Amino acid sequence: MITSSTGATLINSTLYGNEVPTDMKGSNLRISNDSTGNKIVNSIIWGGIGPTTYNVTNSATSTVDISYSTIQDIDDLTGVTLNNVIYDDPSFVNAGAGDFHLNAGSPC
Repeated sequence: MITSSTGATLINSTLYGNEVPTDMKGSNLRISNDSTGNKIVNSIIWGGIGPTTYNVTNSATSTVDISYSTIQDIDDLTGVTLNNVIYDDPSFVNAGAGDFHLNAGSPC
């Protein structure tokens, strides 16, 4: 969770299978409470576990620029700038066993 921050940056990262409590919204990454100037670059955010199917949740008072990344889904595009974002399955070798290498033919 990124909350009440300015300029948080996620680069070259994979977020997969993160779980949130049933009373919270978002699965892998939540950006909230006037967080501004945030960036997600060259990252994969996929397979979150929670009450919603969204893997990135951004509050109306926060901003985030997402570029050159693979995102399973985004809750609300308010305050979100997208550049070269892929929504296709990244095709991990075996995410369940912790092998996050990409298979040949992966869209990433």
